[in-house]
Amino acid sequence: MAEELLEFENTVEDGEGKSWVAVVMGAEREDSHWVGWIRFDPAGGGEALVTDRETTQPNRGDLVYWATGLTYFYLEGALARARRKKDKDRASEAAADPAASARPEDSDGARDGDGMRHRFRVQAGDGTSRSNMADWLWSRLHQVGARATVNGSGHLETNADLRQALER
Repeated sequence: MAEELLEFENTVEDGEGKSWVAVVMGAEREDSHWVGWIRFDPAGGGEALVTDRETTQPNRGDLVYWATGLTYFYLEGALARARRKKDKDRASEAAADPAASARPEDSDGARDGDGMRHRFRVQAGDGTSRSNMADWLWSRLHQVGARATVNGSGHLETNADLRQALER
């Protein structure tokens, strides 16, 4: 069952000057992990926009903690992703199952082989530096819908996974 976890006080503006109220949503999966996504309600009323899964966290408390760290710039990127998702959903609406749209899919939407690969090296001194670097890098990658792997670790699901991978 989906829950509203956090509503942001400040609205997010889109490129057309429309204001949106961001609400972090969450739901527990069968494996007891929590998935989180963002719903954007138009400030003047109307149809909401919803992102796909933005994060997976081990428990509800960690999902709420993740939500409290979201920045305005992250929310702008999420709003852009939600708009693109809405446009894509409209294009394939005829084949869609109405029940499937009740909750965002638990997928990042990317297929193997899509996009480009970029390799780079991250060097950081202590654990705090690595943690800060991982959080910064995760938010930037997520804003553009990129996926991350570290030394063949497979696709990382959360910024905590990225932090752990960078510590190896």
